[in-house]
Amino acid sequence: MINDIDNPEKYVSLFLGKAVDIISANYYGKLDYDRLFLGALSGMVNTLDEYSNVIPAYTQSEQTDYEKERPETVLSTLMRVGEYSIGVIKIFSFTEYTSNELRHVIEEYKEKEIKNVLIDLRDNQGGSVSSLISTSELLVGSQRLFYAKDKKGNITEYKTESEGAPFTKLAILVNKKTKSAAEMLAMVLQEGGALVCGEKTYGKSVSQTDFSVGGVTLRITTKEYYSYRRGSYNERGIKPDLYLPNMENLEEEKLLEKAIEQIFLNNV
Repeated sequence: MINDIDNPEKYVSLFLGKAVDIISANYYGKLDYDRLFLGALSGMVNTLDEYSNVIPAYTQSEQTDYEKERPETVLSTLMRVGEYSIGVIKIFSFTEYTSNELRHVIEEYKEKEIKNVLIDLRDNQGGSVSSLISTSELLVGSQRLFYAKDKKGNITEYKTESEGAPFTKLAILVNKKTKSAAEMLAMVLQEGGALVCGEKTYGKSVSQTDFSVGGVTLRITTKEYYSYRRGSYNERGIKPDLYLPNMENLEEEKLLEKAIEQIFLNNV
């Protein structure tokens, strides 16, 4: 129908304008044009894909409150299994603070000569690509990471030029809720030689860009990311090198102990 018209954008614009005219002229109740505006935007944007949406504008006070209540994005635990000391780094999300928090952990591990590390990305829903890049620089050496392609076919390449972390063995723990930037980190580390274990990840290799319209934010999918070796993993996920079954049925400490035993003791 509309897709076959020469100028579908103009047709949709005219159609929406006429729809508002009809509603204004015939709706029996009092119209709330703010709700009408948001409803029309949300209806359009939500049909694009599961990630595009409309976000009401945050007030300055809400942003300030968020900054005050900001949780840590990286937590570290040292675990002893047999004769090995294992550093477990839990990364919850990728924000502007993540790489600095991770840098402090890596410096601590250097001082304590912790050489075996498990990075826990379970339930990590992702975050900003810039945070992902700065985080990757701390963990891998000079390496091509991945590339992105937009609607017009423009390609952006991402790479690191660093020494990487001085770990003898690096493993990544993922599950089916590991998503977006977290999957990208798992993919980058896996292609750099790290062992990925757990479950197949969610499968989201697209990113969104925010556009301001009429006091609200349109978050639209604008790029897809690709591995140089495997292409896009969107809707496919990252497969682990070592599958760990029944992850959800184990208590947290038991799960980490089992993962460490499988990775660092049995999988030499």
